[in-house]
Amino acid sequence: MRPHPRIRKAVKWGGLVLAVLLATAWTATLWKDVYRYDRHGSKVLLTKGCVQVTVRHDVTTPLPRSNWNTLPPQRPLAWLPAWNSKTTHDLWLVPLWFPFLLVAVPTALVWRSDIITARRVKMYACPTCSYPRAGLAPSSPCPECGSAAPSA
Repeated sequence: MRPHPRIRKAVKWGGLVLAVLLATAWTATLWKDVYRYDRHGSKVLLTKGCVQVTVRHDVTTPLPRSNWNTLPPQRPLAWLPAWNSKTTHDLWLVPLWFPFLLVAVPTALVWRSDIITARRVKMYACPTCSYPRAGLAPSSPCPECGSAAPSA
């Protein structure tokens, strides 16, 4: 059973937009770091093609305001996820290629499926087995697999 056309359209176009945004973020972070510190010293950092989240355990003592925008140390390009748990903080590192693949692969499969279906309808082929239905009556079933006529 095929999902509702609106859901397919949302998956196709939403996935495409999200994949383009992730690819743009990955490319942009190779030149410039984007980061956000909160009052307690936890941070979210987009740098060198990855997202780095650091959460402090001791949140009772806020950091002075001057420490909010300190630049992080430069790191090499990260290709694998990493995590580190210490007594003072937890660190999670997720490369942006990973969420990109999680979005891009299903989106590409949905696009491919819709392109193949549109091509079969355009050729007036059976949607089940791709048998060419040229010359057959529109209401007749497929002579190859016996499925009903395609709705045009």
